[in-house]
Amino acid sequence: MSWISIIPFFAFLIGGFNGMIAWRNRNIPGSLPFLGIITGIIIYSFGYLVELNCESLDQALFWDDIQFIGSDLLILFPPLLILSLVGRWDKYTRLILIPLISFILINQSIVWFFPHLVRSNLRLIHNELGIFFQYKWEIWMNVYGAFTLFVLLFSSMVLLYFGLTTRGFFKRQILIVMIGLWLPFFTGVLTSFGLVPYINPQLDLSPLAFSIANIIWALGFYHIRFFDLIPLARDAIFENLKDAILVTDDRWNVLDANRSAFSLFENGFGSIIASPISVISPELHNLLYTMKINNWKEGEWTKESNGETRTFIISTQDVFKQKSIYYTIILRDTTETKLAFQRTEIIRKQKDELEEAINNLKKAQNQLILSEKMASLGNLVSGIAHEINNPIAAIQATNHIISESLESFPSVVLNAINSFRHLTDIDIHNINILISQIPEDLQNLVGNDFRVRRQQLSNELQNLGIKNHFNIAEDMIAVGIYEIPDSCHYLLQESKFKAAIDFTLKCLSIYSGAKLIEFAVVRTSKIIYSLRNFVHSSPNAVKTPIKISDSLETVITLYQNLWKRGIEITRNFSYDPEIYGYYDDLLQLWTNLIQNALQAMNYRGKLILNLKDEIRDTKQYLGVEIEDNGSGIPESIRDKIFEPFFTTKPLGEGTGLGLDIVQKITSKHEGILELETEPGKTTFRILLPLGN
Repeated sequence: MSWISIIPFFAFLIGGFNGMIAWRNRNIPGSLPFLGIITGIIIYSFGYLVELNCESLDQALFWDDIQFIGSDLLILFPPLLILSLVGRWDKYTRLILIPLISFILINQSIVWFFPHLVRSNLRLIHNELGIFFQYKWEIWMNVYGAFTLFVLLFSSMVLLYFGLTTRGFFKRQILIVMIGLWLPFFTGVLTSFGLVPYINPQLDLSPLAFSIANIIWALGFYHIRFFDLIPLARDAIFENLKDAILVTDDRWNVLDANRSAFSLFENGFGSIIASPISVISPELHNLLYTMKINNWKEGEWTKESNGETRTFIISTQDVFKQKSIYYTIILRDTTETKLAFQRTEIIRKQKDELEEAINNLKKAQNQLILSEKMASLGNLVSGIAHEINNPIAAIQATNHIISESLESFPSVVLNAINSFRHLTDIDIHNINILISQIPEDLQNLVGNDFRVRRQQLSNELQNLGIKNHFNIAEDMIAVGIYEIPDSCHYLLQESKFKAAIDFTLKCLSIYSGAKLIEFAVVRTSKIIYSLRNFVHSSPNAVKTPIKISDSLETVITLYQNLWKRGIEITRNFSYDPEIYGYYDDLLQLWTNLIQNALQAMNYRGKLILNLKDEIRDTKQYLGVEIEDNGSGIPESIRDKIFEPFFTTKPLGEGTGLGLDIVQKITSKHEGILELETEPGKTTFRILLPLGN
């Protein structure tokens, strides 16, 4: 083997190393096209390595043809890599695959089936460096070289454009790609056209360029984490934070800023970079100077923005790196927080009253700790507090939205008056059609459901050419309009209807907010009603007509915070006759059994509640079955579970009185207690006699 073979072997080796890194990070944008480039380098380097050691002309020709496969991959994947990195890989840019793949298929067909169009005068040359395959170019090689040069220039222009217009980590990423692509492409093109001097007249410089490019990429992997989620995530977090962030030098000249900072201080990118804060905002500069000389870490700053005064909390942090001092300045907008505090004072008082009621319940728990019923209540207190706070928080947030809508309502009304005057009967009819899309059981979407619906509607509006499509979609989804009828499209497309539509959406947002508050109030009332029924105690109780389904629902409501995330409840209450019994005692009975079932399933599983008609010894009963799919009760302790103070729970988590009380309450009602258990299914059946 010739010593010159080290060059393609080195390119092959480093290419394989970079390929493994690209494959390991294949979920990061750009990794798979980059892996295609590495594969092309590996195939080309391996083909050239074998070609240098061929003894026959046919062998050298075959491996030279193999190199064209690697070259074609180096034509196909760089544009795909660039478009992926700059975030422009979509259904339109995918059309670039058509000419690229077509050219590659044509090239491979000519190389393998029409070799006379590629090369002529084939021969092997032996010299002190080794064996070289040499030939004369034919017309197709000129076409091939020209197309390769075109791909190089196209890729370079795209890279240069986005390299000059982007910032942060992506700029460094594009710079590495630029260097790594230019070197092998440019060297290969110049070598092919004979525009650079050869180290040896027969030596191909492409593997050497591949080796250097691979080294550059490998350094990029380790020094700037070229294909790593951490800097990508860090850069995305920095850019998308709602707080405005400025990075300055020790003289408070702005070195970097996120999108919120650009939006706060200017319209568009670029102008605040390298500008001193004293020019951008003299008031902010004075505050920062005061904070520095007084060694304050935080300060308050106000700014006039769009005709309103906004308040910001300013915090600074010193950063020492490479003997230089940098400052990070964070501006947090607290305007809405202050307004929300003022607008929700009434709701806050109601919340305080409810919290006081909960505290009183906790005190009652401490006073009646020896009672099993009060112990069960103690387990419920924290969950009930959470369940009550949820609708209160919804009321508070909705009240804030309604208040904001009402603040801007006068101006919206004034704008809408003139717009409504010019509406035709058809226009008004179509607005009514749009409003009719709101479902009767309106429920506000949250989280991912809201974002998905908003994006779908935004895309639809964008396809219709509607301006400000994202904000319109957000307002529509917020009021419950998920689809826009075809007859209503023109209302959003034509500017003359904008004021009328804005007024309609303002009214609908107030309507949807009122519906949400109504839902939250009903939910809170139901919880408090169930809690009152649960804690109600009558020492001189007598049997009264009872609907067992109602008492079961009371317990389920109180334990909702325990089962709603991991428990699937099935209710079979079609058979639900009235019985005579002690309401308080039955509540305690269902509480003990349902709580035991939830704990047996570790709060993950299926709970089935059945009401059945049962007969024992010719006597008719109402059968109440509580079934869970937990691990079951071991046979060794089945005879002990109804004994007082027997428990399998850790110390402090159980009194051992739960099932003993269940047995006593069943006997008090002259009922029957039955148990069926096996791994995966446990059923407690309470038979309560029908009749007076």
